[in-house]
Amino acid sequence: MDGLGISTGRALAYSALITGSVVAWLLSRPPHVHVVGGRRSPPGPKRLPLLGNIRNFPKRWFVEFSAYQKEYGDILYFELPGMSVLVLHSLPDVEELLVKRAPNYSHRSNSYMVKVLMDFEWSVVQQDLGDSHNEMRKVFRKVIGPRTVSDFDPLIEGEAETLQGNLFSFSGDPEQTLMNAVGAAVIKLAYGERVYQQHGEELTRLNVESVDLVTWVRMQLWLVNVFPIARFLPSWLPGLQFPKVVTKGKNLLRKLRHWGFSLVKQDVEHGKADLSVISKYLHEPEFSEETLRDAVALMYMPATDTTSAALLSLFAMLLQHPEVQIKAQHELDSVVGKGRPPKMSDIPQLTYLNACWTENFRLNPPAAMGVPRRVAEADVWKGYVIPKGTMVMTNIGFMMTDERIWGPTAEQFQPERFLSPDASTLPDAASIPFGFGRRICPGRYMAERTGILFAATVLAAYTIVPPEGETSPAVTFGDAFVRKPVDFRCRFLPRK
Repeated sequence: MDGLGISTGRALAYSALITGSVVAWLLSRPPHVHVVGGRRSPPGPKRLPLLGNIRNFPKRWFVEFSAYQKEYGDILYFELPGMSVLVLHSLPDVEELLVKRAPNYSHRSNSYMVKVLMDFEWSVVQQDLGDSHNEMRKVFRKVIGPRTVSDFDPLIEGEAETLQGNLFSFSGDPEQTLMNAVGAAVIKLAYGERVYQQHGEELTRLNVESVDLVTWVRMQLWLVNVFPIARFLPSWLPGLQFPKVVTKGKNLLRKLRHWGFSLVKQDVEHGKADLSVISKYLHEPEFSEETLRDAVALMYMPATDTTSAALLSLFAMLLQHPEVQIKAQHELDSVVGKGRPPKMSDIPQLTYLNACWTENFRLNPPAAMGVPRRVAEADVWKGYVIPKGTMVMTNIGFMMTDERIWGPTAEQFQPERFLSPDASTLPDAASIPFGFGRRICPGRYMAERTGILFAATVLAAYTIVPPEGETSPAVTFGDAFVRKPVDFRCRFLPRK
């Protein structure tokens, strides 16, 4: 039971402390039924009395949910201790619930461990709909929305050239190099060049640790998420894990929230600050200083992993499809020419490269299962009862390779599909991986510009080939929250 925060060997030593709470909860909970008032619960794997689907709930979400879809259809339903889970595999179903019924389906899933104990309720990703959430999204629209995101193009172009230099004759797994490049761009965007030069490495470590810890915690089953009263268990109990995790998380997230912002604010007060989101908008009357602080603190967390994963996936696809890579490079030579790196103003003219980026985003969406939501009030949909508090997951990875939409080549890398006469009839594959409706990623415009320019700059200078003495490897993807190639190796051969 380590995932619950209690080691198996020690669990019995204090189980009596919560037995009364467990029994009371079970007795107060209506027994599971498949038909309520003539209405059914959605289909899904067989459930055990009281325990529900705790034994057959997927551990590898994308792979196993996709396998269940073949057996039960586009709508899957699970019951776990303390929560029910609805998994959607169809774009029309997602449109109906997450867009048309957005007010009821746009809240975030409750994680008492993360939101309350680790004090992360200030995150726009964790917040429910409401004034605070709206104010936070207003910041993102103002500073990196479609009308203002180009203000930081020179910064992104500079970081793309730095990445190009760092990959000179590189051979091996480029994941960390790509993460460092994207991370540097985000931190400089948020806090400026001056703060990055003085504290960049520590800010990067702080963000990486925070991302890794929050992602790991959300993927576990914790005792306090089911029984919040367990938070009162003394931390000295042998084998009790969650108090230590909570302490570490609170300290990391508190520093993430305040430290970088205070450094820039101090530089602004002393007239030393350079261009950054904070220095530019510190005295913006449309939102408070605290809202700006919290929004900027979250720029790194969703952007770095997903953008670097998309780049890594694209390079893997181009290595496996050299004919596509050659076409993209010919287009770059024709549009940009040789002797200078691409600029952001070149990107709209690179139609084939844009199709490659979109096709990679379709075939390998970084967040294949999206970010879970929560149903605010009980609902009835398609004759199914959806209980209040149900966690709603969207299997984006399945939708993006669904043959009913993409045809028999759904699982093949074919950028030409977005250049064909029928391309306008296809779903917006460049947008869907960023989410739906009111919860679409607020940083998508910056992520799109950074990713595609980094890709163009690398391809203009290098040909992606296998490491010397190796053949083009089969690409294996992990099934973590951020889905990306595992142990991918390549070489960046300078173009003649």
